[in-house]
Amino acid sequence: MANTAAQRATAKAARIRTADAPAPSGIDGRAEAVEDASGLERAAAAARASRTVQTKPVRRTVDLPPARHHALTAWAQEEALRLGVARVYGQNVINELIHLLLTDETTSRKVHAALEAALVAEGK
Repeated sequence: MANTAAQRATAKAARIRTADAPAPSGIDGRAEAVEDASGLERAAAAARASRTVQTKPVRRTVDLPPARHHALTAWAQEEALRLGVARVYGQNVINELIHLLLTDETTSRKVHAALEAALVAEGK
């Protein structure tokens, strides 16, 4: 018997619908026990998923004024020459700056002061 892809997809959909459908109640409560066990398995799977450590990098986007963007690009080009590499990407520069911000108390204080001054200048 040759199964086409459509037949296999239809059969799989039917199996999924059957698995998701609630079991009919049994006289002795066995169906309810199976349904409860299925719910426990789903809860356990959800708990495992919430404990999963994310390893894929998370993307952040930053909007820069054109002058700051050009200055960063120029700095990265000069840094590439100093490091002897073809290019230093802004992404790498920003990643290292964030690392410094989070690990170096002096950098953290400087950023705090700059943010505070910017908020005062904006009147907030």
